[in-house]
Amino acid sequence: MTAFTAADKLHRLVKQALDSGAAASIAEAEALFAGYRLALRIGDEAARHRHHQAALLTTVALARRVFLGGVSVAPLPDAPLAVPLPFGVTLADAAAEFNRYNRRQLVIVDPGIARESFDGTLRTDDLEGFAMAVQESLGVPIDLSDPNEIRLGRPRK
Repeated sequence: MTAFTAADKLHRLVKQALDSGAAASIAEAEALFAGYRLALRIGDEAARHRHHQAALLTTVALARRVFLGGVSVAPLPDAPLAVPLPFGVTLADAAAEFNRYNRRQLVIVDPGIARESFDGTLRTDDLEGFAMAVQESLGVPIDLSDPNEIRLGRPRK
């Protein structure tokens, strides 16, 4: 029996290589495109400007769709994020995005608020500001006392 991979499950470039005859198999096409990588460099001064950050983030977001071998930024700039990022449609989505960028983590202790609609453009380096916005907009308590986490909502008893 022959196993088939649905066309909508293949990366478009892998499918193009198969369709054009540049590769004889899915594995060969994937290996071909795994060799395509992009390395980006940004200087410390440029990394601090929001326009340069926006350009870098846009480049990474678009390039990772094409360069299947990966996209890297070296050296990684040690600069605060100056570009507001769009977050998901639920509080859980937004908290997950914040947690990707911060050592101090947001913990939703009341599962009932996790699905609350909460979107906007927020700075990833303003964790306490986000927590206070949650408190204000959803009317839930927050606990800022732990240096490792910010607790959102009241646990159910």
